[in-house]
Parts: sequence; C-alpha cells; structure tokens
Amino acid sequence: MADKNVGLTSSDIFSLGGNWVPQSSNKNMTAEYASMLAANGDFVAGGWSELFNNLYGITASYKWKAITGLGAAIPNIGSVANSYLITEISVATNQKDWPTISFTGHQHKDNEHIAGMSEYAIPADIIALLTGKFGAYDFLNAIADVTSAEDICVMDSTYTITLNHVDAECTGGEHWVGENLQGKETVSETLIGRVTLPASLTAITGPWLPDTANAWWPTAASNDDSNTDFNKSVISAERRVYRV
Repeated sequence: MADKNVGLTSSDIFSLGGNWVPQSSNKNMTAEYASMLAANGDFVAGGWSELFNNLYGITASYKWKAITGLGAAIPNIGSVANSYLITEISVATNQKDWPTISFTGHQHKDNEHIAGMSEYAIPADIIALLTGKFGAYDFLNAIADVTSAEDICVMDSTYTITLNHVDAECTGGEHWVGENLQGKETVSETLIGRVTLPASLTAITGPWLPDTANAWWPTAASNDDSNTDFNKSVISAERRVYRV
C-alpha cells in the first residue's frame, strides 16, 4: 500500500516572504461556551447553550536566510500581517544554530483587527545587534559591562518584545474592538563563567544599566556552581518600549 497524501512543509503563515524561512506554525480555533443553570444548579435542558467569541490563535517560527538585515526586517508588534495581529516576537539564540524567530498573533471571527492600532518597534540598538549571523547573541552587552572575576561567554539568550492587547466583546458576546498597550522587551542570557552578583538587584550601576530611558533593568541574576560542569550565570532584564 502506498503512502497516504499528508503534507510535510511548513507554511509562511504570516506571509513574510523574502529571506524568512518558515520552520513551523500552529493555528488553533477557540470559542467560549455558555449554558443556563436551572434552579437546582444543573444545566437547563432543551438547548439553552451558546457558543460565542470565536478566536483564531497563531504561532509560527522562522529562520533568517542572510547574515545581515534581520533586525530591520522584523515587523512591528501590533501590526497586522496576512490578516493576523502580531502581539509578540521572540528571538532565541544559542552557540550551535542561527537565531530562531517566533511570532505570536491572533484574529477574531467578528469585527476583525485591521491595520491602524498602536504599534511598537524593535529599538535601534537591537536592530543593529540582530544581524542574522550564526551563534549566541549578547543582547545585554554583558561580556563588556558585567563585573566578573572569570572570563565569560554567552551560551544562549532570548530576546522578546511583547505588548498587552485588550479586547472587548459586545451584544451577544462577539468581539467588538481591540487595542494595543504597554510595549515591553525582556532578555535572558546564560553565560559560561560566574559573574559578580551585587548586594541587591537595585544596587546594580554602571554601563550595563545606565539611568537613562533606554536602560535595561535587572529582574533576576543567578550563579550556578558545580563539580561536573563549568560555572554558569543567568541574567534577566527588561525595559519599556513606546508607541511608534
């Protein structure tokens, strides 16, 4: 018996084209379900139930087929691509691969999102850093700026730009309107080598976290000390992004 006809190709679900190479994607459909309760707490018989607020959730991952231009090619979050609203973009890097860029988005069955809502762009310093080259990326410039008694090197890192998307439903529970708020970037880096931890996160100063509007603010820092592996450190930080 011959093989059945089943696809094995990843789709460019956000229609990015160009140097974007789709790796995987997922589209899921959800809806809310309401049922009327009887006086005794059971459900009322006879069809007193309703499906409403249909939502299509999208996730997709890509590679970038070039060693320059990745940062500038990443669309704004809050923009609409191939009819889907982009609410989060994450870039994962490690020492054994090219960056993996993951997109999260959604769309509604009723009163669909269209272009024109608030958008948030990747800042210029990240655009310059995201070339598309092979290897782990030092988003925090930790190698140059973090204090350490040991030599340090980036093993892996993840950069994420996201927003708070709010929707409102109306009349019979259908989607009515949406808007984007509160853009934010987060970074987590794993380093070979033990960095010097401060007395507290609020005590960190210096070129890594200058007191400016573009500063990275630390949210977590740790050291891993083992007799079976080299010393490691993990640093996490975040900063705000403002509307374009």
